[in-house]
Formats: sequence, C-alpha cells, structure tokens
Amino acid sequence: MGLNTIEIFVKKRKNPFSPFVNVFIFVVGFALFFLILKMAGVVAFVPLPFFMFACYLVSYKFNTSQNHCEFEYSYNAGTLNIDKILRQKIRKPVVNVNVSDFTGFGRVNDSDIKEKVRSSVKVVFCGESEEKPDSYYFTCNFESKGQYMFVFDPDDRLLKALSASSPACNKYINRSGMRRFD
Repeated sequence: MGLNTIEIFVKKRKNPFSPFVNVFIFVVGFALFFLILKMAGVVAFVPLPFFMFACYLVSYKFNTSQNHCEFEYSYNAGTLNIDKILRQKIRKPVVNVNVSDFTGFGRVNDSDIKEKVRSSVKVVFCGESEEKPDSYYFTCNFESKGQYMFVFDPDDRLLKALSASSPACNKYINRSGMRRFD
C-alpha cells in the first residue's frame, strides 16, 4: 500500500501565565509559612527548608507540564500511537489505538463537535494548543472506560494514512471534501 511508519512531533505552545503561577505558588508558600510561624512560633523554622522544597517541586511540576511538553504521533500498520514527551526526557504513552476502532473523526471547529464532547467520558488534548481551530479529533473506546475524545494536530501525510485505514476518518474526509489525496 506504500504507507510506512509516519512520525510527527508537535510542540505544545508555552503558557504565558506560567511565571505568574510560579510566583503565586511561592507567595502562597511564604504566606502559609508565616501563618504557621505566627501560630507555632520559632519551631516553624525547622520545617522551612522542606516546605520551600515542596513549593519548588509543585512549581517545577506545573512548569514542566505547561511549558516543556511535546507530543509524538506515530502511525504504523494501522496503529496510531500518541506519546507525551516532557523536557525531552520523559516519555509517557497517551494512547495506542488501532485506527479501525475510531468511532468518530472530524475537525474541532465542526458543528457536531458539541454532541461528541457531551457523549465522551473525557477529552484529552494532544496538540499544540487547546484553542487551535484547525485541530482534529477522534473518538474511541479507551481501556474499557468508555468513549474518549483525543484532540490532535495531524499533517497531510498522517491524514492520508488514517483515511486509508479508518472507515470513520475516510467517511469524514470524503463527506467534507476538504482534502483530496493523490
């Protein structure tokens, strides 16, 4: 068929409010420390290093999940894998699904998306941004937990491969007439 392995990396857009959230976490940490100092006295200085380290860990975790994240879409032999990569070190699988198991497929800015969101148990964003209007979605039964909706940003090569293997994707592309592949 000529459809080999396709891999695409999509970098998540940075959150412009991350520095403010990090500062807020440390301000709340200091406020809680001074509240404990007021209530417990000088004894509160003993856990201060541990408390500030905990604030640092919370801030680091938030910053990593918001600003240093990218997604890898890989398609091979009718299977779509989406992995989340944090700080280019940690790879977490998001979904590994057979493309023929898609129950729905379309663009995020389509009119019937609200019905699909309501019928889904959870919506998982695996793309550049949650507000990107030209993203695509697919729905499938995920790990026997019900219908999940995954929002992602495929390119033309991946769309062509998906439409060759998925009846739901092929139906959407043919119905909308938006893309014709040679």
